[in-house]
Amino acid sequence: KFLYSFTILLFLSFVLIFYVSTGFMQQKYKDEHVDKLKQTKSYIQNALQEKYSWHTKLDSTMRNELTFDLQDLSFIYQTDIHVFDNAGQLVASSQMPLFSRGLISQLISPVTYFSNVEDLIRYEHIGSLDYLTAYTDFYNMDYLPIGYIAVPQFLSKELIQEELESFLSVIVHIYLIIIVLFVLLSMLIGRQLSAPLMLLEESLRKIKIGQQNQKIEYKPQDEIGQLVEQYNNMVDELEKNVQLLARSERESAWKTMARQ
Repeated sequence: KFLYSFTILLFLSFVLIFYVSTGFMQQKYKDEHVDKLKQTKSYIQNALQEKYSWHTKLDSTMRNELTFDLQDLSFIYQTDIHVFDNAGQLVASSQMPLFSRGLISQLISPVTYFSNVEDLIRYEHIGSLDYLTAYTDFYNMDYLPIGYIAVPQFLSKELIQEELESFLSVIVHIYLIIIVLFVLLSMLIGRQLSAPLMLLEESLRKIKIGQQNQKIEYKPQDEIGQLVEQYNNMVDELEKNVQLLARSERESAWKTMARQ
């Protein structure tokens, strides 16, 4: 029972750690992804604001030039980039087919447009595909807003799965070692615990009235020591009762002889 109980507890702890570790690794990957997205967004914002610092507004006449610059930055930072004007209308994108085919609206999200947060990161989706998009303001050299910059990035489930498998492979090997050591240690402790109990059982089996019964020597003052002490007290009491019984029988015999 001792071994079974601790084995079940060990198994439950392994399941709990697996569950917590899975959630932790997923959240860790998302946090790292968000930090990377913020950094990429800052680089792109600085590059665009430096080149278009003298503009007072963004309009469709700048689409070709801005699209070329966005595609260049997209190649460098390996991400899509969208630019909207102050009215929330799309001006240019590194992936214009997404908008021309109607996969994404050419109007900026109302949540972003009416938000008071300058640097906003929110989840968006195309059909059933979810992705993160970082929004930030587009300023000129006078620090006047001339539009919005959107930098979308996708969460790779494959990368999350690879990190989880890598982490869990280490955890599994560690737990296998712990389980083997635990089983060996439990068997050793179980034998040490059961040895005095088996000795006590054997002594109780051999105990007989009228014979010299051996006491058990057990020094530790634990629960088993209390059982051994009670056994030794019982042996003493049994010997006293045997002596009293023998004396009573002798007295009874003498009384019978005296009456005769």
